[in-house]
Amino acid sequence: SPMRARMAGAKFDAVLLDLVLPGDCDGLQLAREIRSGSDVPIIMLSGRDDVMDRGVGLEVGADDYSGKPCHLSEVLARVKTGIRRRSPAGDPVRSEGDGV
Repeated sequence: SPMRARMAGAKFDAVLLDLVLPGDCDGLQLAREIRSGSDVPIIMLSGRDDVMDRGVGLEVGADDYSGKPCHLSEVLARVKTGIRRRSPAGDPVRSEGDGV
């Protein structure tokens, strides 16, 4: 998939990932693949806001899971929290204007 190619050649601060992706790509499988080679924060967003989907998403390596629709400020807060958890002590979390 295009995301696999992009992940192989770049460093990301965080990944927002939907469970339902176009084509033959599965969000859960992609989360497993990302987690197997990276500790980048993964925030899953999905219209499938079922308890089972949340549990499976977290079990395969997502750091957080939010149902859609969701407010942009909530997504931004989740991304910042994920980055802060992964940042070495003392590294500041970039602000909204820094392109996070």
